[in-house]
Amino acid sequence: MSKSPFRARLEAAVIARHSRLNPFTEKWVKGELNRAQLGAWAAQHYQYVSQFARWCAAVYAECPDSDARDFLLENIIEEESGVKHVDLLIRFAEACGVSRKEVETAQQLPTTRALTAWCYETSQRPFHVAAAGLLVGLESQVPGIYQRSLPPLKAHYGFTDHEVEFFAIHIEADEVHGERGYQIVERHSTTPEKQDEAADQVRQATEMRWLYMTGLYRAYVLKEEIRDARRAGPRRGARVRVRRHVLAPRRPAQPGQARRDEAHLSLARLALRRAHRAMSSARPGRRDRDLCRADRERRHMGGGAVSGGQERPRG
Repeated sequence: MSKSPFRARLEAAVIARHSRLNPFTEKWVKGELNRAQLGAWAAQHYQYVSQFARWCAAVYAECPDSDARDFLLENIIEEESGVKHVDLLIRFAEACGVSRKEVETAQQLPTTRALTAWCYETSQRPFHVAAAGLLVGLESQVPGIYQRSLPPLKAHYGFTDHEVEFFAIHIEADEVHGERGYQIVERHSTTPEKQDEAADQVRQATEMRWLYMTGLYRAYVLKEEIRDARRAGPRRGARVRVRRHVLAPRRPAQPGQARRDEAHLSLARLALRRAHRAMSSARPGRRDRDLCRADRERRHMGGGAVSGGQERPRG
C-alpha cells in the first residue's frame, strides 16, 4: 500500500532531525563514552521518560476516538504496570554507578527542562497536534536511536543483557507505537490546516529532542559551564553557586549586540539589587533592633519610650 503525501511529509520531518545522528549518539555508538557519562544520561533521561505516561494520560482525556484511546491506555499501562520501564532505566543507571536516589533527584539540565516543558505544553494542545508531537515526533524516533545504542552497550561497554533490558524492550514496543501514532495522526488530520499543524508539531518535536541530546553532549562530553544564579537572588552574604550546565551555541556578533548585552546585564543587576532590598526590609536592621531593645529596657526601668534614639516623656 502506497503512503499518502501527508504520511511522507510526517516521515520526512522526523528524518530531517533524527536524534540517532546526534553527536552524543555518535560518541555512544563508537564506544567513546565512559560509564559516568552513560549514568549522567540515564539520570537526565529519567527526568523525561518518567513523565511520559502522564502526558499520554492528558492526551487520552481529550481523545475523541475510542480506538486511539485504547492505544494510549495500552501505552500508559505498559509504562506503569508490572516492571515499570523507568525501573529498567534505573537498573541501567545503577550498573553505571548512579544510585536510584541520584537518578530520581537529578537536577535537569536547561535543555532537559526545555524538552519536558514542551511535552507538557504539547499534551494540552488539540488532539491531532498532541498526538503528532508525542507519538510521531518523539516516540517514533526511539527504535532508530536504540537500535544503534544497544549493540555497543554490550560490545564496547561490557553491560549484560539484564542491565540493558530498558533498551531492548523499547526497540520492539516503540516500533509498534510509532506506526500506530502515524495512523492516528493521519486519521485525525482531516483538513490541510490540521495537516500543517501536525507536521509543524512533528518538526518541533524532533528539534526539541535534538536540542535535549545536544545539551547532554555539551554538558557531559565537552563539559561546558555557566554561572547560574538562583532566581530569587542569593541570601545576604551568601555566595552564588557555580553549576555545570549546557551553554547555548555561539553565534556571530550582530550589529548592536554589545548594547543589547549591556542592557540585559543592567536589568539583571537591577533585579538582584531589588531582591537584596526586599530581603533586607523583610527583617529589622541592627539599628532597629537596638532601638527596640533600649525601649524595652527603659520601660522596664520606668522611663519613657524611645523614638528615633530620643527619649519620649511618658503621659
